[in-house]
Amino acid sequence: MSVLIGAFAVALRQCRLHRMMTGLLSLVILWFFMLLIGFSPSVIRAGILWHFIIIAGILHARTDTLTSLSAALVLILLISPYAVGDVGFLLTFASTFGIVVLTPVLTAII
Repeated sequence: MSVLIGAFAVALRQCRLHRMMTGLLSLVILWFFMLLIGFSPSVIRAGILWHFIIIAGILHARTDTLTSLSAALVLILLISPYAVGDVGFLLTFASTFGIVVLTPVLTAII
C-alpha cells in the first residue's frame, strides 16, 4: 500500500496540483484501495498511518512514525477493543514497530 500511495502522491505532485488537492486525491485513492483489498488489520494500520502522513503534508507539519503508529494503535483499540486478541493485529504492529526502531540502528551499523 505504501508504494502505491507514495507513487500516486509523487505523480500528483508532478502535475503541479495544489498541496491540498494532492492530499485530498491521495486520501480518495487510499480509501478506494482499502475498500478494494479489504479491511484486514494490516490494511487498517497502514491506512491510518497514511492518513496521518497525508494530513500532515496538507498542514505543512512533520510526522513522527512512532507517534503515528501509537495513535493508530489507540484509534483501532478505541473502535474495536477486541482487536488486541487478533494475531494479525499484533503481528502487523509488532513488525512495523520493529522496522521503525531497528532501521536506524542497523543503518548505523552498516
